[in-house]
Amino acid sequence: MFTFQTIVSQCYPFLAMSFYRTSDIEDKTDVDMLNTVFVILASLWFLCVLAFLRVTNKDFWHTFTGTVTGWQFTIDSFRASDDPQTKMLTAFDNHIR
Repeated sequence: MFTFQTIVSQCYPFLAMSFYRTSDIEDKTDVDMLNTVFVILASLWFLCVLAFLRVTNKDFWHTFTGTVTGWQFTIDSFRASDDPQTKMLTAFDNHIR
């Protein structure tokens, strides 16, 4: 959900600009300049995402697209472990929610 919302948030400025372009506002800012700024910012965001993924351990990439909730992860971790200390920490060291 986080990844989806992050991508959708990059579309909002372009959506807002389409409404702004058709509005009746006087003394509008140049729409072509706004479009250029939004494209530059979206490109910089994309480059930052690529840089982030480059420095992140590939073993954790699945956590950005997984559908497992924190609650489900805690239960799965408890059930998958054979170590009593890990079970205790999983059960009592995590918030109830």
